[in-house]
Amino acid sequence: MSMPTLSVPLRRALTLLLCVVVFSIPVAAKSASSSLSDAELALLEELQAAERQLSITERRISDERTTLANTLSQAEQEIRRLREQTAAARRLADEATLSIQQLQTRLESWEEQSFFQQNLLGRFNQQVNSENWPLGTPLIDKIAWLGDFISQQQAMLYPIWHTSEIIMPNGELQTADELNIGPVSWFWQEQNRIGGFVDQENERSEVSLLFSGRQNNTLAALYDGQRGNIIFDPTLSRALRLAQEQESILDHIEKGGLWAIPILLFAVFALTIALMKSIQLWLLPPIVPALAERLQKYNNSYLAEKVEGMQKQLITVIRETIPGQIRDDRLFATLMECKHRLEYWLGAIAITAAVSPLLGLLGTVSGMIEAFRLMTLFGAGDPAAVSSGISEALVTTELGLIVAIPSLVLHALLSRRVKSYYTQLENSAITLSQLGSDSSKATSTFDAEPPTQGLPA
Repeated sequence: MSMPTLSVPLRRALTLLLCVVVFSIPVAAKSASSSLSDAELALLEELQAAERQLSITERRISDERTTLANTLSQAEQEIRRLREQTAAARRLADEATLSIQQLQTRLESWEEQSFFQQNLLGRFNQQVNSENWPLGTPLIDKIAWLGDFISQQQAMLYPIWHTSEIIMPNGELQTADELNIGPVSWFWQEQNRIGGFVDQENERSEVSLLFSGRQNNTLAALYDGQRGNIIFDPTLSRALRLAQEQESILDHIEKGGLWAIPILLFAVFALTIALMKSIQLWLLPPIVPALAERLQKYNNSYLAEKVEGMQKQLITVIRETIPGQIRDDRLFATLMECKHRLEYWLGAIAITAAVSPLLGLLGTVSGMIEAFRLMTLFGAGDPAAVSSGISEALVTTELGLIVAIPSLVLHALLSRRVKSYYTQLENSAITLSQLGSDSSKATSTFDAEPPTQGLPA
């Protein structure tokens, strides 16, 4: 069976149609790809638009929430105000129905509370300012003072530099910047570039210590940069006051008052006598030991000429007096004279040692009388008013003991030296009194040649 044949125009038409179909397939694919990309862009734009709409909606909700919160807060405040008014109205209504006895009971309770609160405020004021309020001070004034005090304490927690007038060390009143941190205060004067500690006394600012060197530079850095390290006094200015109140010896003696003068005079008197007696005893020639045996052994008068001082007086008595009662009496009289010269003025030192504590005790009694008199006038609450009398009492006692103790020691030392020297002199006199039994022997005792050993220079 044979296939039908197509005409040439029909074949050309089919061939053209096939070509169109073949070429239209890539074009369709390209158009499909471009439409997908457009869809993605459209979806992305819609998402961005939705996000913007969501953000706008969230901001609107936040604003509405803030407005609602403010409205709710105002409503709560209004409710509290209405509750307070309701409570006050109920209290008025209750009071209107109370009996007179109940009102009196409530009034007494309020008065007790008021009295208790005033006592608390009074004790607190006394602890803070060391003073009492005058009688009849209204409670509202006390509460106002408490509010000011709290404000000051809060200001100390957040310190700032503030301008104030400060008393400088030379006594001038100058303007400077002051910084208060708790009970410690500093000042800085930008014009002179100086700073230091400030002491608050009687509501006045007074310079207690000036800084120098590194400390001054540190305070300047704190003032300029509002930040830095600074030194402070951990004793709350007590160490500074102690350093400033270091007194000299004259200032200390002046506190003793009138009775310190005779104590000092006795001290000078005893010291002068002690020096003079020390010089006198130091210059005494030494006692020649075994003088009688030497004179009797060597039988010479040269040895007697070499002896000096009080021992020589004894030899003179031996040479000029024959043995017997008269020579012994003269020797005893010479010893008494020597003892008197040795002990002369020693009693004055002993008197000083005994009188000085009594004068100190007299000054103590006088100062205590003055202290009690001031306590009667100013009361016992002010220690500064009675400190002068107590200082006078203690200083005079101290001065009396300071003078008495060295006087006792000096008197004991000098008396011991005098007693030792006199004992040696007395022993020498006893041995010398035994020399010679008759006048010829007493006279011939001093005729031999002098020995060269054992003699004083």
